[in-house]
Amino acid sequence: MGTFNFVNKVKDTNASGKAQREAQELEHEVFRLSGAIHMASSLALANGDKPVDKNKNIEFRELTQKLASLSERLAQANISQHVRDRLRADLGLAKKKLDDRDKNAKASITTQVLEEARKLVESCCSNKQDGFGSNYVVHVFQDEANAKAINSALKILERGCPDIAVMAISSDPVGKKLLCLSQVPKGFDTLQLEFIFNFRLHDQRCSAL
Repeated sequence: MGTFNFVNKVKDTNASGKAQREAQELEHEVFRLSGAIHMASSLALANGDKPVDKNKNIEFRELTQKLASLSERLAQANISQHVRDRLRADLGLAKKKLDDRDKNAKASITTQVLEEARKLVESCCSNKQDGFGSNYVVHVFQDEANAKAINSALKILERGCPDIAVMAISSDPVGKKLLCLSQVPKGFDTLQLEFIFNFRLHDQRCSAL
């Protein structure tokens, strides 16, 4: 009986030691990742309204993936609940910084896209007055613009240049994807326009890969 109790105590001690080591390891990783996210977010905030840096976008995506992976490990870890709750709270604060940065980056990109659309309208109107210009526009907007931003840009172009067909493109260099939206006024030779748009889209796909 005494030997049995001794063996159980040894097992409990080993399990406790293992849990403690795992907790310390997770604490170290959470601290390091939170610090990296805080530093990256502070630099992004200092950047203000400047154009979004492609390399920074890649960095933030990697940080987001690391945070998700660490959160999953934390959920499955064999550690005490109070340590788990504390580390979850730390990761929650780090995630909020990432979410805030993502929101600000999207707002910055949208601002740039809409400004580009207004300049396109001015250019189209100027060309028409001079007797130049085409009846279609293919424009590549800021990288990683979302569909909402591109749709808003198309509405600006539709109001300012109602008789011009437009194809708007935005690429995602990290995900190797292209977002392409278009609007075509009534009465266009859609077959010819489809050929032109497909040709330009193929060129853009090749350059994005």
